[in-house]
Amino acid sequence: MGSATTICSDKTGTLTTGKMTVVKVWSGGDSRPDIPGTLSSLAPELQKLLAEAMVVNTSFKSDVEWDQATAQVVKYAGNDTECAMLLLANRLLLSQGSLDKDPYRAIRAQFPLEDPERVNISFSSDRKRMSTLVRKPDG
Repeated sequence: MGSATTICSDKTGTLTTGKMTVVKVWSGGDSRPDIPGTLSSLAPELQKLLAEAMVVNTSFKSDVEWDQATAQVVKYAGNDTECAMLLLANRLLLSQGSLDKDPYRAIRAQFPLEDPERVNISFSSDRKRMSTLVRKPDG
């Protein structure tokens, strides 16, 4: 490098490892750096609904695989933010007793992209969010 006027660094690991992780969760007016503590304060049904919402609102192009024994990510493809959400959803679903290796995949199968009742509302800078509407099996 000949010269530099600005050097940007990233403490989240995104630049060094190419992987983003969720490090803080805000839910129900409670925000702590202890993600398991914050999430465990929610009712189990709400934890499951939160995990389902994270999975349904990610692109099917984003995909993660991880080794449960070592808790290490094996494959990380697609949008970094979405992959971090999928990993958090997996953690939530596994803590709920899911027997699937990658429980988020079961949710994706339950709410397929081809479902004619599925509605996607693209991200809008005015709304500052994107949305996906799906019909839950129980109504």
